[in-house]
Amino acid sequence: MQTLLIYTWAMLASLLPHRYKKHLSMHGSDELWLGAIFSGAAQTIAFGLIFLLRFMQQISGYMGDAGSVVLESQRGLTMDVMQVRLTTGVLGLLNFALQPANMAIFYMTLEGGVRTIAALTSEVLPTMPLYLVSVAHAWFEKVRSRLKLGPLVIDEIQPAHDDTYDLHILSCRQKTDWNAYISIRFRNEFYVLAGEGTVEGARRFVYKLRKNPTGRLVVVIREYDLDDPLKKRV
Repeated sequence: MQTLLIYTWAMLASLLPHRYKKHLSMHGSDELWLGAIFSGAAQTIAFGLIFLLRFMQQISGYMGDAGSVVLESQRGLTMDVMQVRLTTGVLGLLNFALQPANMAIFYMTLEGGVRTIAALTSEVLPTMPLYLVSVAHAWFEKVRSRLKLGPLVIDEIQPAHDDTYDLHILSCRQKTDWNAYISIRFRNEFYVLAGEGTVEGARRFVYKLRKNPTGRLVVVIREYDLDDPLKKRV
């Protein structure tokens, strides 16, 4: 019973995008991989059967509608019966296949097959509907983060607060690419990151820069301007 529950949960978890799946204890486990195989196969079979049942229930109606249109356009002594039948069949199938619900079911059938094949090569793919939820979630988080940080303004330079560094920079956005291993060029001088922190206010991110020590090699250079936050638009 416990094994059944584990693999049922693994099948459900395999449907999740990476941003949600990475927090699960079974992330990267054999159970999740097997769950993805079973989940993909079950998805293909279930939606394939639904598609087939809908086809059998609806195709006669679509064929009838298409037949009426074709007969109306081909009526007369020169009517080609075989052409009418062929055109009716093609139009009927198109009318059925292009219905939004049928297109969605057909997509889910194909997606299940792709997920199964991917899982057999050790790649666990999520289902598209939940992936779209993940994309929307990421977008809302980004918007919320921007609102929380406040408007974009240029950086402010203040005198150093002690003699351990040379420039005190206040920025409205975090400089994720600044670290102790790069060289920062500002107004034709090289600096290294000597410290960072946060304060209250519109420019909450604090960076302390020290002039590049003598003998230190300048390898990776980061060009810096006070209006960097406005350029990045983040």
